[in-house]
Amino acid sequence: MANLIKENNDTLLNLNYSSEETFTGLLWIDKSKVYSKVVSYRVQSNTYEFTIPLNISNLKQVISVDVMGVATSGNVFYQIPSITSSSYGNSITNWVISNNSMRFFSTISFDANIYVILKYTKTN
Repeated sequence: MANLIKENNDTLLNLNYSSEETFTGLLWIDKSKVYSKVVSYRVQSNTYEFTIPLNISNLKQVISVDVMGVATSGNVFYQIPSITSSSYGNSITNWVISNNSMRFFSTISFDANIYVILKYTKTN
């Protein structure tokens, strides 16, 4: 992926994914730097609700969140939030971010790896 750097080693644009906080090279509408981070979490079976700690210091504004679930039982990929119908029944899965963590709720149990791609600004 592209990672454009100025002569003084300042990032111009970083399109790489990382589990570490990364400055994207973008600025939000208030001129704050936009950061990106991927948080992964393993959900055990028979789990209907769970919380993922985001561990972002000085979090100011969440700009975008993409969440992907990958079922451990096979090659089943799904976007969250989701409303699905399958042989397991109908399901509704959603999430909310509060207090530097992400809380998930579902009407069916989870057994998956969850990947959260966050873009956000910081207070300093």
